[in-house]
Amino acid sequence: MKTLLKTLVTGVAILFLIGMVYPAFEDVRIEARRSKCKAKLGALAMAILSYESSNQNLPPAFVADADGTAIHSWRQLITPYLDGASSAPSEYSLNQPWNSADNLQTEAEFKRLYGDYFCCPTKTQEYGESKTALTSYRLVTGPGTVFVLDNKAMLNDIAGAPSEHIMMIEVPSLIPARQPKDVSIQEALDILAPDIQTNRGHYINGVFVAMFDGSVHRLPFADDDQTREKYRKMLTPSNEKQDQ
Repeated sequence: MKTLLKTLVTGVAILFLIGMVYPAFEDVRIEARRSKCKAKLGALAMAILSYESSNQNLPPAFVADADGTAIHSWRQLITPYLDGASSAPSEYSLNQPWNSADNLQTEAEFKRLYGDYFCCPTKTQEYGESKTALTSYRLVTGPGTVFVLDNKAMLNDIAGAPSEHIMMIEVPSLIPARQPKDVSIQEALDILAPDIQTNRGHYINGVFVAMFDGSVHRLPFADDDQTREKYRKMLTPSNEKQDQ
């Protein structure tokens, strides 16, 4: 009887210790994934800067057809500049929309070659279940930014130091990496300054952003008007009037 009681006490003590230690290990695991998420965002920012160095202009937010419809994303354009990446599938055509029947035939190869560059590790399950490459990284585009429509801007178009302005942001939702879709200043601001606490569930201690100098920072949520206005200015690298 004493042996059984001792065994039960020991078992309870072990379970108690596991309950105390496991959350700490889980926090470390999550933070490690977030660190990888930050590194991938930085790699994309450096690829964009490499593109700018080679072409004397930043990649356009999208490639448009003759009617002005966005048919390709900047993500497709920077693939040759991703550090350590292989060559793009030769069958992919910029003369057809990204989701044309012919281009979708190259999606599996695109995911194999580049998928890991575009997806934050915190989205591993959703990414693994998808047949297409997914991304949680988006440029900040539209009025007030240097990425307006399919214009080819230069770093010199930035009003102020590149290190002071946000180029790219991680978002909580996934889209196909080739889809020409990004976020506006207001949409980015809503991520950095969500109105309700439940909107913050994807993030740990803030949101990762990439600046125009290639650096990556984790910005804490804006809980006051002063910080919100600071972020708005960081999201507005152009002197062009933005939508409020």
